[in-house]
Amino acid sequence: MNQNFWKDMSEEGFMLVHAPKRKVAVFPNDSGMVALATEDYDGQCLIVLDVTEINDLISLLQAAKKVAEPKDIEIQADYAIYCAKQGITNA
Repeated sequence: MNQNFWKDMSEEGFMLVHAPKRKVAVFPNDSGMVALATEDYDGQCLIVLDVTEINDLISLLQAAKKVAEPKDIEIQADYAIYCAKQGITNA
């Protein structure tokens, strides 16, 4: 996956995350499968899922979100307090 790949994914509306050091795209491939492509500090990864797996994937993502979200909220609140104490703005 090169920069042209990510540009194409963005233009086609398949990008979930398009940050300089982190990219995530979800798209249908030419074989009738759903692909999940990622790029971050550790490298690149491409996962291909059968369409029959998508509903279970959505359910598992929602279940994981329910567990992760309260912790994320807690971490963000702690970070806001830290920034306020340090006089950091726009963090």
